[in-house]
Amino acid sequence: MGSSPFTRTKLISPSGLDLAGFFIMLKLIHTSDWHIGYSAGNLGREDEFMNFIGQLAELVRSIRPDALLVSGDIYDSAVQTISSRQLFC
Repeated sequence: MGSSPFTRTKLISPSGLDLAGFFIMLKLIHTSDWHIGYSAGNLGREDEFMNFIGQLAELVRSIRPDALLVSGDIYDSAVQTISSRQLFC
């Protein structure tokens, strides 16, 4: 029997419970760098963003993750327009 590339660590909870044999699985959806408010020339991207949000919502409904992580640049600039804020909120 070969050696495992994983080392076993004894896990003890703060209350002293031995957690050996317990595995915690986390289902996570991660998305980032939405850049709401970005426009290519005179072309806004609101429709594209709303389509993305619809797809993300459907993914969340079907996968039912434990968490949705949104990181990076949500807005394209430090100062958002009212319409950009309305898209995210």
